Amino acid sequence: MKLPEVLQAYKTLFGLNHLTLALGYGRKLDEPIRTVAVCAGSGSSVLNSNTVAQLADLFVTGEMSHHDRLDAVSRGISLIIAGHSNTERGFLATRLVPELQNLLTDELSSGDPGTSSVQVFMSKVDTEPGTIV
Repeated sequence: MKLPEVLQAYKTLFGLNHLTLALGYGRKLDEPIRTVAVCAGSGSSVLNSNTVAQLADLFVTGEMSHHDRLDAVSRGISLIIAGHSNTERGFLATRLVPELQNLLTDELSSGDPGTSSVQVFMSKVDTEPGTIV
């Protein structure tokens, strides 16, 4: 898969019109992407400490400092920066909320046979505190 296709897939996944791209030194847009490393939220520490992430053609994360971006790009790693909250929201909705709901329901029903379920809600007003225009 080439970088423009990967970018479009992430735009669709995150529901965004724009992403920040930092092309790794010596990389070209039309090159195939063979290895992708992903870290939701702030990914600098993962990229700097994880050997697998350091071998990736592309690293996708929510945010990185200017100097960490420069370091990654100088090592030939391209970056997609999608916004801290944007990269976490999918996990919260698809994994954390259902698992927490099941755990709480199981805990409550084991103590009280009359309790059958618990509802866990995820805020719909939480947004990325900034907009790329």
